[in-house]
Amino acid sequence: MTSHEERCPFCYGLLAQPVFVSRRGKGITIPSGPKSGPAPAGVVPQPRTSRSGAAGREAAKVAAAMRRVQAPYPRTDAAIRELAPGEHNVDSNLTIRVGRTGRASWVFRWQRDGKRKNTGLGSFPAVGVKAAKAKAAELRRKVAEGIDPVAERRDGRVAARKCHPTLREAALAAFETARTSLKETLRPDDWIAPIRIHFFGRLENKPVRELTVRDVVDALKPDWVSGREGARPEQARKALLRLERILKHARAVDPSVPIEIVELAKVQLGGQGHRVQPQRALPWQQMPAVYAALGVSAADLGLKVVVLTALRTGSVAPARWGEMTEDVWLVPPERMKGRVTGDPPFRVPVSWQLNDLFRQARRHDNGSGLVFPASGKGRRPGSKRNVGHINPDSWRKRLADLGFDMVPHGVRSVFVDWALENKVCDREMAERCIAHSVDNETTRAYLRSDFLEQRRQIMAKWADFVTDQTFHETIAGRRYPDGMVETWSRADVAAEAEAEESRKQSHESVTEALKRTRFDGWEGEDTNDWIPVDRVRTDSDADS
Repeated sequence: MTSHEERCPFCYGLLAQPVFVSRRGKGITIPSGPKSGPAPAGVVPQPRTSRSGAAGREAAKVAAAMRRVQAPYPRTDAAIRELAPGEHNVDSNLTIRVGRTGRASWVFRWQRDGKRKNTGLGSFPAVGVKAAKAKAAELRRKVAEGIDPVAERRDGRVAARKCHPTLREAALAAFETARTSLKETLRPDDWIAPIRIHFFGRLENKPVRELTVRDVVDALKPDWVSGREGARPEQARKALLRLERILKHARAVDPSVPIEIVELAKVQLGGQGHRVQPQRALPWQQMPAVYAALGVSAADLGLKVVVLTALRTGSVAPARWGEMTEDVWLVPPERMKGRVTGDPPFRVPVSWQLNDLFRQARRHDNGSGLVFPASGKGRRPGSKRNVGHINPDSWRKRLADLGFDMVPHGVRSVFVDWALENKVCDREMAERCIAHSVDNETTRAYLRSDFLEQRRQIMAKWADFVTDQTFHETIAGRRYPDGMVETWSRADVAAEAEAEESRKQSHESVTEALKRTRFDGWEGEDTNDWIPVDRVRTDSDADS
């Protein structure tokens, strides 16, 4: 029975033809036709003597070995440029891969634990023949010493990345380090948002040590100056501050990081022409109308809590039932500006009006533990879905829809105005009610009280004023749970002041009269002894 090569005319003619091996390293050449002819000049013919399958495969192996032996290694860059597409040996363990487009790259091959491994040495012509051979010799030495070149290179890249991080890597590292000292607990995306908007994209993968002043200026200039259409000067300012913090953090690891580019960029950017606008707020006299316009939905109840407590929206929106007691609401320090994990919670005095709002909020409980859950199905028995808390931005939109030109944060300013204008408390206590720090660290180390009971009285008066529009002219008062109301209006205060002045004048007249009084049987101008009234004799009596 004949083999395939004997039966196939093409294979029969192919096996009968000589195989030419080029001395110039261009590989094997097989004539296209079944006829054989003389070998081209400079080519050594390698005839195949057998036409059987096994013998043919063996002959192919021999021919390949002969090619490797007889074809000289390319020794110059010019010889490399003449190589045909494929993989060619250049030196011991060193080959070069030539693509169809002419691009070539160096490959170092070795074996470790019976496994064949490759590692790149660069591309040609950036890395020439001599440089590639030098690299291969160094790697052969390391392999002989038992060192894995691939693992060593990988470890080197990791170390280099730590020492020379990109802008994205440095930003994330700076945030993780500064997380505990931030004024508010933010997600990395929120804290890095100004950096992402202005610097990421073109510069996020650039090593921080390679940043230049021009990079910073080009990134911030479109949003730096106020007044331009679509400009965001405040966000650009925050981006520059964030960048300065990131560069300082990276400078601690890599001294070559140029932290001075921030100051130089400020000089080139110039002034912003931007003034920070305070949060919009209403006169304190209109707060009862704002409160009365809100309903009983979860969103409106949450906004009412913001009004009654004068807390930041970020402290109220994530409130949980486990933080509530009958008379105190314990807000975790992670949700309070200026406080960090480990600080005591901020104690909010709960008035009866605030307690009533919490009872109404129970109707919106979806089992998630949140006091103000977002609208949705929530978490039900057997369901893994858990809707988060309400978005504080919805409160801003709610006030706008109701026609009030204010934002939820403006309630804090309104409360301070109300407290100071109506002499409910001094400025320091008003600041304590809205959780502002009014002392330095040394003072706080000695003065550790949070003045809960004093704040409870002030917040109760504020709640009474806000929850009833009849308190429009009321500067102090209290509504009791049984419905009774005790108030002091401006007229009451004026009348009380007038009565106090009258009593003071009467007291002064009596004192003056006593000084002009003489007593029988005693000569002197002063005495501590009380005497009967009938023995009192004035100067007018003596004259008569």
